[in-house]
Amino acid sequence: MRKHIDPSVGPTGPSVDRRALLRGGGSRRNRRRRAARKGQGRHLGGKQAAVLLVGVINSGTPDGMAHSATAFRNALREAGYVEGQNVIVEYHWLAGDYDRAPPLIADLVRRRVAVIATP
Repeated sequence: MRKHIDPSVGPTGPSVDRRALLRGGGSRRNRRRRAARKGQGRHLGGKQAAVLLVGVINSGTPDGMAHSATAFRNALREAGYVEGQNVIVEYHWLAGDYDRAPPLIADLVRRRVAVIATP
């Protein structure tokens, strides 16, 4: 008898649809966040909604990858996140110096950013 293979599970575990993740789709936590932004669901008890911190690490330079940063900002905006209002994005440019990546990533993890994006 043939075993059913789930196409969404890759060799290292379940795969993630990056666009759905960026849109905030899927998880119960994200559905609650979207509901709170729309004024539905749980009230925040007089507390101000937390601002998410996102770290972006890119192998290029700001000048050479400006289109990538613009596309990322547009996708965030479409998902309801506006820089300076409900999300802060830190851009880190490696300019081809990949030895800088591990300490940058370690710092972002230590600071508990919501997302580390690497286009």
